[in-house]
Amino acid sequence: MKKKNSKKYAYALFQLAGDAGSVDEITAALAKLRAFSVKETVSFFKNPFIDESEKKKLVQDTSSGIPEMLLKLLFLLIEKREMHILPDIERKYADLVNKSRNIMVANVISAVPLEKPVVEKIKASMKKITGREISIVENIDKTLIGGIKVRTEDLLFDGSIKGKVNLLKREFLNEI
Repeated sequence: MKKKNSKKYAYALFQLAGDAGSVDEITAALAKLRAFSVKETVSFFKNPFIDESEKKKLVQDTSSGIPEMLLKLLFLLIEKREMHILPDIERKYADLVNKSRNIMVANVISAVPLEKPVVEKIKASMKKITGREISIVENIDKTLIGGIKVRTEDLLFDGSIKGKVNLLKREFLNEI
């Protein structure tokens, strides 16, 4: 149920931000609110013994410069006792922004940090394959040994040594 709510909230916020011409402003403001996702802060908002007005005061006092529509959303989340879904709302909002701009996020996983020309080559290849603008998110996974994995919303390219070893292992076991 909560996951569905985060999608609804993200969609409503995206629509309002689009109508107000403040999509980028809301994106930046949501990033500033990541402090509300810290375990202790989430516990504070979930605590039924802390008065709703105290929770709203904390948000008001720590959210200077936050657009009014986002502040209203935060107050609504407090009233509905759903502040814990704020990180999911942010992710879904970012997905909506990217989709509206024809941007696909590609998670590039490698054993070591990649040099900029390599990242740009991956970006160009992915753009050619998908026909969309590509935003690269780099992650390090030392268990890959070497090579890379590229994961998007509906594609997975595994060019890692670990992936090739696992493939050989499966083929070998199938032969037995």
